Amino acid sequence: MTVYLNLYANIRSSRVYRMLTFFLLPVLSMLVMFILGGFDDIWQLFAIASGTFVITHLFFYIRFLKGSYTIQQQIESKV
Repeated sequence: MTVYLNLYANIRSSRVYRMLTFFLLPVLSMLVMFILGGFDDIWQLFAIASGTFVITHLFFYIRFLKGSYTIQQQIESKV
């Protein structure tokens, strides 16, 4: 879904929108699961699992930014 949303120029050109396409749905789902899930006794494990997911997601977000910057530079050099 992130890739398809970033095909739109207005989303791709805004840093906030690009970040929201990557992080909004996963973070909201983690918050809903934490609030409604009743993780009172194992909230530490949930925090560790969520934290590792967010760190991994952040790694791929940075790779996406580098890749999109490289593509943008190639497009501009051909024009």
